[in-house]
Amino acid sequence: MTTPALEALRNPQADQARERLLAGDRWHEGGLAFATQWGTRLAQENVRRALRRIRQAAAVRDLPGHSLRHATASILLASGVPVAVAAKMMGHSVTLFCETYADLLVEATHEAAREVDTFWAARKQSLEIRSPDIGGRVSGPRPGRRRNDRGLER
Repeated sequence: MTTPALEALRNPQADQARERLLAGDRWHEGGLAFATQWGTRLAQENVRRALRRIRQAAAVRDLPGHSLRHATASILLASGVPVAVAAKMMGHSVTLFCETYADLLVEATHEAAREVDTFWAARKQSLEIRSPDIGGRVSGPRPGRRRNDRGLER
């Protein structure tokens, strides 16, 4: 979990401890990170309403429910975080992560292809610099190999 996420969870835990004391025997321990004043699961509409108020106060446009998760996955992949690590951070198996965020992986795949192209272009240029007399290409059998009478390496 990221440091800001951990910091965001610290205050609700302290609040929840106070609520637990106030609720006494009425508290329902469910191990929830976010709960009502009685320890029960938050109602989805109440969470949406609270997020809408926060969003409006911050002058941020309305976003579909999973947009924040999608944005997080985008940031992880764009930052070069390996897919397996991103999947774990998002609470997914690698397979589910790839299926869910396949559109993000397309750009990551294109970026990886560009990196491979850059690597080989630099390698080719390096060969040309070291071997200007043969244009950077090596002909003949590979080292330690000989050709048979049909010209094939063995």
